[in-house]
Amino acid sequence: MTHKLSACCPTGVDVEQLFSDWFDDGVAVLMSEYNTNGPVEVAVAPPISRDAQEKLRQNDFNVTVVAQDVEQLFSASPSIFRQTKKITDAFLELREVENFLDELVVKHPDQARVKQIGKTENGTPIHMMIIKSQISPAASLAGANNVSPVVFLDSGTHAREWLSVSTSLYAIQQLLEQPSSPARQVEWRIVPVVNPDGYAYSWNTVGIGSSRRPCSDIFRGPAAFSEPETRAVRDAFLEVRSEVKGYISLHSYSQVIMLPWSYQPDVHPNLKNMVLQ
Repeated sequence: MTHKLSACCPTGVDVEQLFSDWFDDGVAVLMSEYNTNGPVEVAVAPPISRDAQEKLRQNDFNVTVVAQDVEQLFSASPSIFRQTKKITDAFLELREVENFLDELVVKHPDQARVKQIGKTENGTPIHMMIIKSQISPAASLAGANNVSPVVFLDSGTHAREWLSVSTSLYAIQQLLEQPSSPARQVEWRIVPVVNPDGYAYSWNTVGIGSSRRPCSDIFRGPAAFSEPETRAVRDAFLEVRSEVKGYISLHSYSQVIMLPWSYQPDVHPNLKNMVLQ
């Protein structure tokens, strides 16, 4: 059981930062927009619900408990997708994601295939959809070796960011249904759910981390590529590194487009060509 709090509305309070030391104790910020006076939503474990409410009130929030059991809300919501089969109508559980990909491959066997690129800490397969270029390499953007250029895309790294998974699934569907689109001049390699254990866990629990620490919002491992999920994506990327012309990582926290470099203040030498006009 997890309580859902709705709070409103001081400007300039970063709720993520406010609860940064609480994430491992059972707090998850479901919705917030920094530096606005919009509402925020916080899921919190019952033992610390009163403390969380008091912390919000101390920062001038008006707090209301809008649900006593977040998990029950999710489980009671029927999957519209099962009825309409439209990816834009509902979020998909992990099993439905896998079925969705398999059905697309059956429907477009000459254009797409699913490849397992690794397994999680718990042994769950991590899959990548490969969508072939619909233009011959010689006539496309290919280089001298006539190998089609590749765009690599991942989503579902952060388990609670369900919208990123839905967005990549929608992109896959649209790419396959529009083979004459200019976007099909390249090969697409898309990993819809980088973190399948966490994604499945988040459907039944407020946990949002990785296989090893599913309740953590900030777990990154002891070192770069220490986790099997990130190693799987790394290895899949390195297989086509010389052909990759773009890499997109989809997330659903905040409304921003982050361009390199996002981990240091130095300006990327190709920034002008990356900025949207």
